Amino acid sequence: MSGEFEYLKVAVDFPKIDSLLYYKAKKDFFKNEEFVSVPLGRRFARGLIVDKLSEDPLKDGKIKLKEISEKSETLLKYNSLWLDLLSWMSQYYHYSLGKLIFDTLPKETKLMKKSFAKDGIGNPLPYELNQEQLDIYQKISPHLETGFSQHLIHGITGSGKTSIYLKVIIDTLKSGKSVQFLLPEINLTPSFIDFFQTHVDCKLFLYHGMLSSSQKHKIWYEIQSEEKPILLIGVRSSLFLPINNLGLIIVDEEHETSFKQTDRCAYHARDVAIKKSHLHKIPIILGSATPMVETYHNFTTDTSSSRFYYSLDKRASSFNLPVVNLIEKGENAIFPFEQATLETIKKRLELNEQVIIYVNKLGYANLVSCQSCGFEFKNEACGCDNNLKFFKQKNILACSFCEFKTPMPKMCPQCSSLKLFEQGFGTEKVMDVLSTFFPQHKVARFDRDELHTPKQIQNRLEEFSSGQIDILIGTQMISKGHNFKNVNLVVVLGIDQMLAAPDFRGVERAFFQLVQVSGRAGRFHHNSEVVVQTNKGKHPLFELFQKHRMNDFYDYELPHRELGVLPPYSFLCFFYVSHAQRWQAEKEAEKLVSFFEVILKGKDEEVLINGPAPNFVEKRSGMFTQFILLKSAQRAPIHNLIESFNGNEKKLSLKSVIKVDVDPVSFF
Repeated sequence: MSGEFEYLKVAVDFPKIDSLLYYKAKKDFFKNEEFVSVPLGRRFARGLIVDKLSEDPLKDGKIKLKEISEKSETLLKYNSLWLDLLSWMSQYYHYSLGKLIFDTLPKETKLMKKSFAKDGIGNPLPYELNQEQLDIYQKISPHLETGFSQHLIHGITGSGKTSIYLKVIIDTLKSGKSVQFLLPEINLTPSFIDFFQTHVDCKLFLYHGMLSSSQKHKIWYEIQSEEKPILLIGVRSSLFLPINNLGLIIVDEEHETSFKQTDRCAYHARDVAIKKSHLHKIPIILGSATPMVETYHNFTTDTSSSRFYYSLDKRASSFNLPVVNLIEKGENAIFPFEQATLETIKKRLELNEQVIIYVNKLGYANLVSCQSCGFEFKNEACGCDNNLKFFKQKNILACSFCEFKTPMPKMCPQCSSLKLFEQGFGTEKVMDVLSTFFPQHKVARFDRDELHTPKQIQNRLEEFSSGQIDILIGTQMISKGHNFKNVNLVVVLGIDQMLAAPDFRGVERAFFQLVQVSGRAGRFHHNSEVVVQTNKGKHPLFELFQKHRMNDFYDYELPHRELGVLPPYSFLCFFYVSHAQRWQAEKEAEKLVSFFEVILKGKDEEVLINGPAPNFVEKRSGMFTQFILLKSAQRAPIHNLIESFNGNEKKLSLKSVIKVDVDPVSFF
């Protein structure tokens, strides 16, 4: 009877780490790596067959394996390297393989007739690479056919990294292989896409968060069916599209924190891309004007034969980097602007130039309170207990950490006073002030609250490029990948808040943001400037920024990291313990720390345990969160602790929700 069956190891769409379950089926009924429907408790779940066995893996017979006979019909196909990548991610990030598989698949829908491929025109570049660019291209080129290698192009803003990318992309396509280009969502600008479509001679696919499920399904189907080489440009989730005959991966703006997914499987797309290139035995190119401290350190100190570092120190054009002026905060002319800032903006407008204002927050005010009784509007209704942000255009109060929104009241709910005070500022407030101060000029916003679709983003950029807008106020969206011919002034607001962030990466992020947004000024003009309003003008960061000593920043920052035993001199992992009751989260976080201490006792493995402590945003969506930080000079001890927890989770009988974040990029 047993000869009639074979035994299947199935990755089941199930959140627990032990999502690899065994079933039996009639012999040869299923193919290996086929999608199936399996019984799971009282329901059926999706699964993927990852292995076949000829004998019952549970030979003692105490547990009878359930039989499966139902296939899951799908048009989606993949290759074995796709599953190898997800298996590695499951192990490294300690996340259910079955859950991860189905997290990455687009939702099955009726296949659309419309194709989402763009046809490349194949025009040659209208200019030659300069000597710096050519040197780097010639150094990378021999590695395109020699297997796995890693390359970092560290080039200042405007140095022409994109032109080097294009040259190696064209070479790879000519060799009959496809290219995957990974970039942050904020960089998917029409001008960036048009540049590649103009110059590549292949089909080009775009994959990003604004696509519907049916669109993603169609693109997945088209890519797996395409026999000729393609160029796929996409955000982090595009990593999981199974591209045929992949020959090169490029990760642009590798420092961007948006490459780190924070919900579900907390993976970092840059690191997964490196692993993917290793599995495919192909080169990967990372690029940034401001590489992460860890990336810079790894590439400049590792003498192995697989890592190569290249520096671009000059702009591709003949124009200089902008002059940096710091303006100390005093008595605001019109909050949040200093008089000197407004005068500088006025002079540029009088020269018929355009101005960019960078603000790192959305909305009109960060907090609304009552001047009479001191009541503060917080998100108590949704259980976050966080300040509600005021959005004037929509006349709502909204939570930054969940979907809660409520109309802006006219009076204080506690004392009925009409004296409501708005504190702080965001892009809306800045636009309101500038529209009042410069009524004869067109002022507009460039942020996710104002622009929701690629078409809206494209229209706003075209309005600014054509001169219909004089002052453009933007968040991080405005700092990447734009070449504005008439912008010679960038104003930076709110940088002190980034410097004051309770995170060891706060200084790094502030410096990087200054460098990136300042790169929008003076791309086509010598006389350009950046104005930064700050109360921290004596901070060493500003001296480095003013003198454009970009590489010296790493010499400044690395000793601080080493002293604090922080990356790149250690590896980190967060355990988040969340429960509806604060005392329960605290109690179980302490229990978890005690468990780790017992596991480590008597072992040579050194792991520093910090916490438990309340999370930076302690209450979110009705849940209180405590964090535990694990820190070690080696990766292995941290992973061993996580595996010990996974193996003993049932015995610990924790009632809290536990989330593991390996290699976190933020402390809050």
